[in-house]
Amino acid sequence: MHAMSRIRPDEQVPLPVRRFAAGTGLVALTFLVYVPAMGGGFVWDDDAHFLQVPAMVEPGGLWKIWTAWREGPTLQYYPLLFSTFWVQVRLWGLDNPLPYHVVNVAFQAANAIMFWLLLRRLRVRAAWVAAAVFAVHPVHVESVAWITELKNLQSTLFYLLAVLAYLRFDESGVNRWYATSLLLFACALLSKTVTCSLPVALIFICWWRGRRVGVREIAQLVPFFALGLAMSLVTRWWEIVHVAAEGEAFQMPLPARLIVASRALLFYAGKLLWPHPIIFIYPRWQIAPSSPVGFWPAAVVATIVAAAMALSHRLGRGIILAPAYFVVTLFPALGFFNVAFMRFTFVQDHFQYLASLGLIALYAAGGAWLLGRLGVGRALAIPLVAAILAVLGAFSWKQAGAYQDAKSLWYDTLAKNPNAWMARINLGSLLMMEGRYPEAIVQFRPVLNARQTFGEKAKAHFGIAQALHHLGRPAEAYEHIIEAVRYRPDSAEARYIYGLTLAALGRADEAIEQFRHTIRLEPRPEAHNNLGRLLLERGEVSEAIEHLRAALRLRPGHTRARFNLCEALARQRRYGDVIRCLREGIQVGGGEVGLVRPLAWWLATSPDAQWRDGAEAVRLAEAVLRSAPADDAESLDVLAAAYAEVGRFPEAVETALRAVASARRQGRSALAADIEARLASYRAGRPYHQP
Repeated sequence: MHAMSRIRPDEQVPLPVRRFAAGTGLVALTFLVYVPAMGGGFVWDDDAHFLQVPAMVEPGGLWKIWTAWREGPTLQYYPLLFSTFWVQVRLWGLDNPLPYHVVNVAFQAANAIMFWLLLRRLRVRAAWVAAAVFAVHPVHVESVAWITELKNLQSTLFYLLAVLAYLRFDESGVNRWYATSLLLFACALLSKTVTCSLPVALIFICWWRGRRVGVREIAQLVPFFALGLAMSLVTRWWEIVHVAAEGEAFQMPLPARLIVASRALLFYAGKLLWPHPIIFIYPRWQIAPSSPVGFWPAAVVATIVAAAMALSHRLGRGIILAPAYFVVTLFPALGFFNVAFMRFTFVQDHFQYLASLGLIALYAAGGAWLLGRLGVGRALAIPLVAAILAVLGAFSWKQAGAYQDAKSLWYDTLAKNPNAWMARINLGSLLMMEGRYPEAIVQFRPVLNARQTFGEKAKAHFGIAQALHHLGRPAEAYEHIIEAVRYRPDSAEARYIYGLTLAALGRADEAIEQFRHTIRLEPRPEAHNNLGRLLLERGEVSEAIEHLRAALRLRPGHTRARFNLCEALARQRRYGDVIRCLREGIQVGGGEVGLVRPLAWWLATSPDAQWRDGAEAVRLAEAVLRSAPADDAESLDVLAAAYAEVGRFPEAVETALRAVASARRQGRSALAADIEARLASYRAGRPYHQP
């Protein structure tokens, strides 16, 4: 009996209720296995796909998703996929990952059902078992638990629906089904172009069903081939222009690519048989095309192909067609074309999501055939299938737990592949954001010793320098930041940290040059502010004001830049501009408390009488003290000055005494001395005005 032979005509066709139960079982099984995934969060480039994409929230965003394909409002030109994200953002918002995960799991369940229906329609043995294996297989966890990979799930659903519709057309000749299939194929392509091989799969199915593949059959598929080619070219252009799938990591001769492709085929087929370990980033193979031994994967693949062809006469066409479908569908991800992620690894689980359908069907049907040959009855076959599904489900459950958040994913990856440099960089960056600088350095340092990291060393040097800067170790930071700048001389971020490091080392002139360089590369508000601060300290007040105003134009709520600007304006004795600057900051910041106190100070103590307003100063200072600790020395000092300005000297003296006592308790002797000097004026019945 053939390994993928058709069900015997005398086999009982399941009743509708049994079909419903089988479909419900697939759905329940899928949702059960992915319970940990539904409790997960957002990870890695979910932000680049929808969380931080302006088109998801701005007016006209949906129109841009479909029409601005050259500008790149989204990470890839998959407009139907990003339309789905656009709808979800409006339904669920951007804070709760649960509904996004539920949608992914629902798509996985739907795909399992469509796969089951397709195999039944093709009369393939063990159709439900194949669909159940597909539903719970660990290699698919990446596609289901990672929200970004909705593109795999959605495109596959449209792909399977397109195949089913085409089969209806092929059987009935009704053109409506042909048009429906073509439309569904377009939807699949607009979700992810890995589905471009569908017309080849339809040819395989035609041959599988014993049909002759002639001119008429090929002609019917010409529109499918044209659509697939067009969208593939668009994706290829995007990979080069927008995703940067070019450079050192992709400079491989054809023999090396042949080795990668053959080894990848063996890897993916093997993972379907034994999915352990499952790693988000697998080790990147060292390819040696100069050695004949390096071509062993190609030799193994050739041997398997020859064996399948030799056995096909006894075991049926399925033993050729299933692997052929697997290879054709995987072809775009086998290394012959540059894919951005291949700078980190040549294989990734989500690459084989669609292609796995072929081998899973072959494995399930082949297993059923083998059990039949061995005389194993249903009494033993059912527990065996249940055990296989339980093992696969347990692996998937465990792996889905790694997607709780980005840190969990990177820790899981590094536990299995310590040389996953990209994971170290991303984990280190997350630890930096949490202020865990020593731990971040621990993650960055191993990258410096990597043999081949394609730019990751620059990121590691930069991360270490940034962490050391925050730890107050500028001399050590300097050693790393100069390396980061050497690797990436056009990185505005690296130049900026270089400037901060030089400034911390007291090398102001060099720091100024680096901040200027940063601004030429990218007008960053922090660079303008720090440049303005250094120029101010050097006495170049006018130019400092220009840069501080530039910082505020870029980020009106930049409080530190506003303080620096006020200081610069005060040096030019432009007291009215100082007060206007503070009022503007309060308005922009929605009543920023940090600016209210200095405004009260200037209203009470301005050297120019026309800008003083004691009554407003009292009102503002009292408001500040109500929201600040009762013993805050600076706030008490400002309130004392405000009381003195309106002639309330007893209260000014009492408040100043409290301020002095508070400053001394805090060990701030210089501040206490300044307040005591002002206290003497209050006791003499004179308000304090800045010199």
